[in-house]
Amino acid sequence: MLIVIYLLYVKLSETIHINRLLGGRHLFLLNKAEKSLADILLAEPVPRAVVMVGAYAPSARFIKLARDAGLDALFINVSFVGSEPLARELGAEYDGVIVTQVVPHPEDRSLPLVNNYQKDMETYALGKSPSFGSLEGYIAAEIFIKALSRLESPPSRENIIDALEDLGEFSIGSGHVLRFGENNHQASHRVWPTVLRNGEFVPFEWSDISSLLGQ
Repeated sequence: MLIVIYLLYVKLSETIHINRLLGGRHLFLLNKAEKSLADILLAEPVPRAVVMVGAYAPSARFIKLARDAGLDALFINVSFVGSEPLARELGAEYDGVIVTQVVPHPEDRSLPLVNNYQKDMETYALGKSPSFGSLEGYIAAEIFIKALSRLESPPSRENIIDALEDLGEFSIGSGHVLRFGENNHQASHRVWPTVLRNGEFVPFEWSDISSLLGQ
């Protein structure tokens, strides 16, 4: 199942301010993609952006159908879609698709975290390609190890939870401060935008999004 939310009017500035948001929400199975696309194509005014939450296969199919039907909109997926399989499905013919990531780009060795991740990949996962998914797991392990290092007694469910919640503000070299506490188990709320270029997702800045909308 795929959720499609379409934005009908977006005014952009350096802070990505949305002046007016009119939209619709479509839930559909793969074989209903054409019907939902028809609804969007008939919308007034024509959507400028389509925000999608779904797996890579139905997302890729919808993007292809929409682009081939002449919908000149910005397609945005969340990290759940799976960047690597989505890129394989879309190839180099559908540049400009955005995926928001919950971790930095796995090739950005300017960050100490990613540099360490790459070195460990070369040592312990020789032949495997860096990916957003494996970097996310690496970050989770880094945080878990940081909490374990604080334990003064054999690990248990209770003292591991206490150690994690006592981390407070800390850094693991990702370029921003992480926070963990009794009422905050998210650690990071940052999003890294990537855009499809020549068949692969590369980093870009939100301030450049207007160029993707043809403004």
